[in-house]
Amino acid sequence: SGFGSDALYSNPIQRYNSAPVFLDNIENLILYEDIAWDYDTVKVSDLDLTTLQSDSFSYSIEPRKIEPNDSAGNDTNLVLINPPVVDPSTGLVSWTPIQDSTLTPGGQDTIIDQSGDYVFTFFVDDAYGFKDTASFNATVNAVNDTPVVSILGPDKVISWQEDKPE
Repeated sequence: SGFGSDALYSNPIQRYNSAPVFLDNIENLILYEDIAWDYDTVKVSDLDLTTLQSDSFSYSIEPRKIEPNDSAGNDTNLVLINPPVVDPSTGLVSWTPIQDSTLTPGGQDTIIDQSGDYVFTFFVDDAYGFKDTASFNATVNAVNDTPVVSILGPDKVISWQEDKPE
């Protein structure tokens, strides 16, 4: 029935890692001040998910606000106060943009206004060091806030009697 052989040959097959790739799932965001954004998750695809059981992802975000500059162009400034965050393991994004007025320790009024246009740059790394980056635009619309009355000075307490003429 042919020639027999006792030799067994094998060749190892080496699997190469594929980089994760962001899916365009959160384009053209419209957000509102004082309303939480905690329902979007950045998503990636990766060919390794079906073959490399230990492949996992780590997410991060760099939020930048687009501001007009003096030369009729735009600058992008990193959001340092109340920035959006992304869960490093799930990719869930959360942020509540605010418009607030606070006093500094020196008594100076500081206004934080997060309405405007933004660029959110997301980063993903897989367990084997491969990376991807994606940027998405967002607009935060201002919301009409209820006014707050403050009584300043020594008359912080006001008292009166109802239905009594002065």
